[in-house]
Amino acid sequence: LLDFGTAKLLEANKESADESDLTRRGGRTLTPDFAAPEQILGLPVTTATDVYALGVLLYLLLCGRSPYSGRQRTMRELEQSLLEDAPPTFAAAFSEMPDSVAEQRATTPHKLKRMLAGDLETIVQKTLRVEPERRYRSVEQLAADIHLYLTGRPVTVVADTWVYRTRKFLSSHARGVLTVAVAALIGIALIIGMYRA
Repeated sequence: LLDFGTAKLLEANKESADESDLTRRGGRTLTPDFAAPEQILGLPVTTATDVYALGVLLYLLLCGRSPYSGRQRTMRELEQSLLEDAPPTFAAAFSEMPDSVAEQRATTPHKLKRMLAGDLETIVQKTLRVEPERRYRSVEQLAADIHLYLTGRPVTVVADTWVYRTRKFLSSHARGVLTVAVAALIGIALIIGMYRA
């Protein structure tokens, strides 16, 4: 959790030599799989860099793999990939996700895909934007959106429309809405029955 792209190995060993080549010999202090685009491109590091690393960590925790597990390993290939490729989507993880990832979360692959779609993916996508100014401005803003998501309320990263708010309300108050709907149907049925009698 402490390695947000700035750790370096002090001593190399055979097992880690291949994985850490970029960190040790590239001249920049970064860990490729967690490094933000601005780090790889040699631009100034800001709070947005930490937001990016947290987004990579969140993606890893949710999907069971790094969004960049297939990333090229040389600095030139990383730079080219950043400039040409879109941020990774959950769909990329779903296509390679083994059933064991869902089993570890006590669910099925289909249910896991459904759970991760929507607002949660939108939050993660905002953290992984290539342009720092398009990410959350602070870790607090990211945490606030995650809290809103967990409590079933509309998140700030999604366009605030009437349809979106209604859908969020219905999904977070499903039991109450169902109770009111059943009571209304019973009331309508009783009124119709009284008029027919």
